[in-house]
Amino acid sequence: LLAVRPPLKDALAQQSWSTLPKLQTDPNALAGLKLPGWGALKLALPTRGNGDASYLVGEAVASASAPNGAPATAGIGAVNTLLSGQPKLDDNELNTAIDAMVNASDPATAPVHAVATTEQQLFARAATMSDAKSDIAGWLPPGPTAVADYPTVLLAGDWLSQEQVTAASEFSRALRKPEQLEELAKAGFRAEGTTAP
Repeated sequence: LLAVRPPLKDALAQQSWSTLPKLQTDPNALAGLKLPGWGALKLALPTRGNGDASYLVGEAVASASAPNGAPATAGIGAVNTLLSGQPKLDDNELNTAIDAMVNASDPATAPVHAVATTEQQLFARAATMSDAKSDIAGWLPPGPTAVADYPTVLLAGDWLSQEQVTAASEFSRALRKPEQLEELAKAGFRAEGTTAP
């Protein structure tokens, strides 16, 4: 999803993954969404401290931008457009991008308007803020979205010891217990049978 300032979330309501590249490169794009003075969308796609979120956004943009019936690779031009228009920051860290967005006194002139991230990372960051609801929000564009999933797996193979196979099985089983799922939910992850905080 994208971490955004709350006014931008409302303005993006009718947008999608496929419209992000044009919003990123059109210097008056956000004025057309009733945000005068905002200019183009300044979407940061950090790759450090951000898991695979920026890559997943690229996949979603490619898939949504590809002609109907064509493979997602046909949308690579849209991804390149999105990348070429991202704001220039001191580094490619998630925290640098979010700081540039939320620490600006005026959201319209902030160096960053939106940041590609995961739902869990947005939750973790918002949990550290004193007034998160007025400073940051999450927007998930409609359409196909790649998912950052961190599953546990059972191991098999004659090159593994019985201890390795058993440890992986026990770890997977332990994480599926209701009290562990509740802890995952408290950390901002979606967990089966729980309500996200």
